[in-house]
Amino acid sequence: ARHVVPLHRQRVPVQGDDDRISYKSVYFGSVAVGTPEQKFSVVFDTGSGHVILPSSECHSETCLIHNRYHRQASDGAIDVDYDGTPVRSGAPRDQITVAFGTGEVTGQFVQDRICLSPEAAPASQSAGMAYTEPLLLVQSGDALERGQPGENISAQVPMANVSTPPLRHEAMNCVDLRVVMATEMTEEPFHAFAFDGVLGLGLDNLALAPEFSFF
Repeated sequence: ARHVVPLHRQRVPVQGDDDRISYKSVYFGSVAVGTPEQKFSVVFDTGSGHVILPSSECHSETCLIHNRYHRQASDGAIDVDYDGTPVRSGAPRDQITVAFGTGEVTGQFVQDRICLSPEAAPASQSAGMAYTEPLLLVQSGDALERGQPGENISAQVPMANVSTPPLRHEAMNCVDLRVVMATEMTEEPFHAFAFDGVLGLGLDNLALAPEFSFF
C-alpha cells in the first residue's frame, strides 16, 4: 500500500558571507495531531529525528503566527519525560533544546497520535510574499503499520485548526509517538517559514529514543 501526501515547496532567501542572496527549498505537508485532530503544516526534514510543533505555551510572535499545539485539547495526550515516564501536573519535567542552523527550539514532551494528512498544507501567516508550489510525496504504507485504529470521539474544541477525528481506515496512516512541544522558537529562521513545525525523517540515532521517530 502507498500513501500520497500533497507537498508545497517554499523558497527561502539566504544571505551568504559575501552578502549575496541565494535561495534554498524546503518541502512541507500536512499532519493531524491528537483527538480531536489539530492540523499543522510541517517540513519534512532528513536531518532531524523528532516531530516538533509550536506549543500553546509559547507566546512569542514566532509562535503566534503559526498554528500551535494545544495539549489540553487532545483527549489522548499524555505529558511525559524523554523516556516516556508520565509526568504529574505541576511536577518538574524534562526539557530539550534542538539546534537548527541559525536558530534553535526549546520544548517539552508529550505522547500523542500523529497522522499523515491527505489534504494540502495551508501556509501560515508568515509566508507573506514567499513563493510556494504544490508537489507530491509518495510514502510507502509499510512504514506506517504501527498505527492503531482511532476512537470515534465527537468532542468539539473551539479552535481553528481542530477538526473531527479520522475515520477508522485513515488511522492506518497514524502512529502514537512522543512529540516535542516547542515553548521557545527563535525568530531566525522560524519566523520566515510558511510551515508550523518539523517532521523528522532521520533515522533513530538522530532522535532521543526510537519512540520519537515517525518511521
